Amino acid sequence: MPSLFIRPAVDPSTGERYFVRDPVSGVPLSADGENKPASTFWLRRLRDRDVEKCRPKRPPAAPPTGAAGEAAPAPALPVVEP
Repeated sequence: MPSLFIRPAVDPSTGERYFVRDPVSGVPLSADGENKPASTFWLRRLRDRDVEKCRPKRPPAAPPTGAAGEAAPAPALPVVEP
């Protein structure tokens, strides 16, 4: 079954996100969004604008580290001889 990445929509009257529970687990949908199956329940929530499609947030890339956990040294520049 295809899936959707969704999060609760914002209530225009209060400016806060709606409180939407997963019908299977009973756990509220995360404000950051979650992958959910494209079931009748979630498609209905999407149609009624209780939830909205969104893209997952990517974690920031970690800088490369050396063996001791220190920052890796900058690569050496090639030596150009005249």
